[in-house]
Parts: sequence; C-alpha cells; structure tokens
Amino acid sequence: MQIEKKFYNEKHRPYYICAPGYTRTSNGVRAMHLLCHYLNKLGEEAYVFSPETNPKLRTPYLTPDIVERHKTTKLSPIVVYPEVVHGNPLNASAVVRYILNHPGLLGGPKDYPSSDMLVFWHQDYVDFAKYSDPSYVFIPSIDTGVFNNDDNHHDADRHLTLVYPGRYKHAEREFPELFKDSTVITYDWPQSHEELAALLRQGKVVYTFANSAIISEALLCGCPVVIKETVYSKKPEERAGVALGLALPGVTFEDTPEAIAAAHAKTLEYQQVYHQYQLDLLNQLEIFIDRSQKLPQSAMNEVVCPSFHAAAAPSAEEASYDAWIARHALKPAAAQLHAERMVHSWGGQPHFIILMPVTSDRWPDAIKSINALKQQLYKHWQLIFVADFDEPSAVFQYSDVLGWLRIDNVRDANQLTQAYAAVLGALPSDWIGILPVGAELEPQALLSLGDHAALYPEWQAIYSDSDVIAADGKRSQPSFKPDFNLDLLRGFDYVGPGVWLRNEALQDVGAFAEAPGADGYDALLRVHDRYGAAVIGHISDMLLHLPAPCCGCMIVMARRSSATSQTCCCICRRRRSPPRRLRWSARWRPTCRARGSTPASSRARFQARAASATRRRRVPSFPSWRRMQGTVPILPLASRRCWQA
Repeated sequence: MQIEKKFYNEKHRPYYICAPGYTRTSNGVRAMHLLCHYLNKLGEEAYVFSPETNPKLRTPYLTPDIVERHKTTKLSPIVVYPEVVHGNPLNASAVVRYILNHPGLLGGPKDYPSSDMLVFWHQDYVDFAKYSDPSYVFIPSIDTGVFNNDDNHHDADRHLTLVYPGRYKHAEREFPELFKDSTVITYDWPQSHEELAALLRQGKVVYTFANSAIISEALLCGCPVVIKETVYSKKPEERAGVALGLALPGVTFEDTPEAIAAAHAKTLEYQQVYHQYQLDLLNQLEIFIDRSQKLPQSAMNEVVCPSFHAAAAPSAEEASYDAWIARHALKPAAAQLHAERMVHSWGGQPHFIILMPVTSDRWPDAIKSINALKQQLYKHWQLIFVADFDEPSAVFQYSDVLGWLRIDNVRDANQLTQAYAAVLGALPSDWIGILPVGAELEPQALLSLGDHAALYPEWQAIYSDSDVIAADGKRSQPSFKPDFNLDLLRGFDYVGPGVWLRNEALQDVGAFAEAPGADGYDALLRVHDRYGAAVIGHISDMLLHLPAPCCGCMIVMARRSSATSQTCCCICRRRRSPPRRLRWSARWRPTCRARGSTPASSRARFQARAASATRRRRVPSFPSWRRMQGTVPILPLASRRCWQA
C-alpha cells in the first residue's frame, strides 16, 4: 500500500499504542501493530509498548528516553487501548479505544468513559443507540503476497476439509462430526503463514466458529468458509441481527454441498472487496488523525509507564529467595510421580471449587487468576466469581470451569458469606477454597492437593505455604507455615487465605454462617472443634501466590495491632478497629482436653466466663468465642525450615 504525505508533523502529538508483543496468530494484535506502522508512514509519530515487533513493520519501541523527550517538549501523547483494557492504566489525558470485537465479549468492559474517543474495526461492533456517529479504521492485516490463489495448481482439485476451532474451546465437543476426517488448524500449526497458505490453497472448505483472520486468509486463497453459530460468531442479544462483518462473498452459514459450492464461486469477488478495503484505509486514517489530535490534553505529560522504572537491585534476602525458588521448582520427575499416584493410588478424582469475590476495578487481577488456573496440571476444577456486576464476557454462559454469582454488594461481608453458603449447598464438589482476587496457584497445586488428600484420607482441611506475587510476577515475602498449631492460630490467622476444606466437613460443621469477613478462619476452627487437630493437614510446599495489595486481612490487621484503626486491604475495604484482647485465666485456657475435659465442655465453660466478663465491662463482640484472643502472643510465623538454606 503506497501512502504519500508530508513526513513530519512537528506540532502533532505522538501516539502510544498499547499493544502486546507481535504474534502472527492474533488478528487483533496485528491490527494494533499495523495501526502504529501506518501512522508512522503517514508522517505521524507512533510507538508500541512491546519490544516484540515485526521487523517488516515500522513499529518503534517506546523507551524511557522518548517519553522524557515528549515531557520536555510538552507533547502530551495520545494513548490507544484495545477494547479489552479496563480503565486508563497509563493515566493518559487523551484516550482512544480501538474496538476490535464486541465490547465485553473477550473480557473487556462493555461501556467506556464519554471522554474517550472510540474507533471501531467494523460496524458490527457498534451499538448505534449509544454511538450515533462512530469512526472506523478497518486495517486489512492479511499479507496478499502470501495469501493468494495465484497459479494454484490445486485449485481444480481441492480435497482437504479444514477446521479452525480458534478461541471456541467447545468446538470438538459440540460438532464432533466435523473433526472426524478433517485437518485441524490450531494456533501452533501450521507454524508459518506460508505453510498455512499452502494448506488453504488445497482446502475445499474451512469450518470456523468465530470472526477471525483465517476467514480472509482462506477466501484470498480461494477456499470457501462455513461459519458455525456460536457465542463468538453472532451479535449480542441486545443488538441481534445479521453479522455484516461475516456476510462476505465466499462465506456461508449453511453446511450443505450446494451452499459451499455457491460460496466457492464467490471467492474471487472477495479478492476485489479486499482490495477496496486497502483503498479505503487512507481516508479512514486521515479522519482518525484529525479527530484524535483534537482530544483534550493536560498541561503536563502525566502518562505513567510502570515498565520504564528500572528494577532495583535485589537485596540479599530477595536474591536468596529467588535462588530457593529455582531450586524448588517443579521437576518433570516429580510431576510424573504425582500423575502416577493419581492413576494408581487415588480412589477417584476430586473436584475443586474456588470461590473468588471480585469488584469491577479488580477484574484485570481476576484475569491473572484465570490464566494461572488454566496452567493447572489437574483439570477437575471450577472457578466461581462472586461479584456485584454482570459477567464481563459471554464466555461465562458456556464455560464448564468458569462461573458467575451476582450479588447486590460484594463489599458486604454478610452477602459474601451467604453467597458462599449458597454455592456450598448447590454445586457438587469435594473441596472448596476461598481465594482473594489476583491470587495465583502453582501449576501442580491442585494435583498436589489431590495427592495429599488421597494419601491422608482423614484430612478435612489442607493448607500450604504461600508468598506474595507482584504485578510484574516477582515473588517475595515467603510464608513458611508450621504444621497445625492451635495456640498460634488462636493468636492470629497464620494460615491466611487459601485453606481448602472438604465439602462434607463444611456442611457437617455448619460453616459459612456466623463469621462474615472471616469465613475461612471460622470454618477451619469449626473443623478442628468437630474432628480434632489430626484432620488438618499442611503441605510444606509453596503452592499459593497472593496478590501484593492483599495478603490476608486477618494477618495484616494482627501485624498492625499498634494502629488505632486501619483499612482492610481486601475486598471489603471497610474501616475497622484492631480487636482488643479478652484475656482469660490459665484454668480457662482451651487446654482442658489434657485434663480430661471435652472440647464441647471447655467451650461451654469458656462461653459462660466470657458472658460474665461481658456483663462486667464492654467487650468488642466477635463472630464466635474462637476469635477472642487469649494470652497466646502474636509471633512471627514459625517455620520448620529456613528458605535461605
């Protein structure tokens, strides 16, 4: 495509394109990089954030020196986000949203601030009730030098039936007949565009389940396309109708020989349509530049680029922990042993449910948790989000592993407790855990939990060691926990978030009822009261990584007990005062079992003494008698081993 324009626009503001690293398999990523490329060819100044670029494109990497130069010259940049980005993480005063798919379909927000400029890839993605005068930039991202049907000696004898599942993971389950005698194209195969084009030139039909670049690639190679109706290939229900972006020459929604033959006859027509797309692009880019340059700008360039801050040299403690992580990383032999025990020693395959409360502003952290769970070696799990907003993607309506529970206010601890109780009684499961949003599990975490549950069938609750993971993936603050220690647990919740409890035990002890805001802590103590200490197991392995902003409210509050009040760092974000201690005498300490008393009798006597003390003086109420802290000192977490070793 030949573009002619003056090369320098010194008064124009630069463009920062928030694009991931270049990949050939994603049409959206290619579109973001091509936008940067064409803006530069038009004489604008545009950069991408990722150093992973295509050397054939003019997509310079944004460096700290460039940002400082723009600040010095008082040039306020225009930041371009794809539709999947929540909020304005770079703090830009001028924001452009490039809508490359239906808003909210792939996990991004459904609505955007009125101050943002919206640019749509195609009119299918426009809700005209909200946006009456939309702008379009349709960038033809297919290399016609590779994808074409020129001199194709297979054209008269096409024999391959091709299937491309793409992002639709249930394709083979819902359309098994398509996969029986077909060649399946994946993200990883074929490995190059040239190999894919050679395959498409032999294809008599391509089946796909979403709007993706392979549609254009197939049509340019003379191969007709059949689109199966899925959540990714139809418009949202509130804007139902024909998806014009898929109503292309050579495309059919009918899987019949007649329809496929008719589509094949129109593939040549699509090549002419694609050429017109290339001609229209220049005018669309001119309009885009004119409108975006008029966006408001602040007096100073206040764009925040976190990746530009040079990483400080790790301390000796951090370096030591990094070395410990490397030494204790999962080895293939250990994973194989887990797998062999699962096959030969487990009595069955337990089902794990993870409950995760989330607010709309923490959804990017939730995506990190989802991505970590997708890496699990053990696949029998389900992640249930508890939120006070609608699911951000239609994927939740069709997924087997992702669930969504809507409540009125996710910051209301009572509502959260009721939601947990509802899941406990409604969904079949073997183990349930409550994790904070942004928490990540090691790939072998659930496999290890299942392995230990099979080795120790008497265990009703299991917890592991944990550390803190930063936004950049850096791990720190390891918490090597001791085996179950009741006195230490009564001092403070050293187990923290991430305790796994057997479903039957939770129902037996009546958990998720009386301790809003401390559901896991309460449930663990209830299990101990009913079954004893022997049923609470500890896995001495670093299986859980907690998000840096939230390391467990109970622990944070205990360690900051000197403050008069503090803000809960977790989902509830309520103002709280540190719990006052209610001391009891040595004879009323819960050690009565050693003197022949039962836990029930000691509990009853303790409640009587606590009630008497309450009548004599005002004492802060707790969810139950177990949360009243005694003379057990709050100590640092005890460890059976030292990670420096």
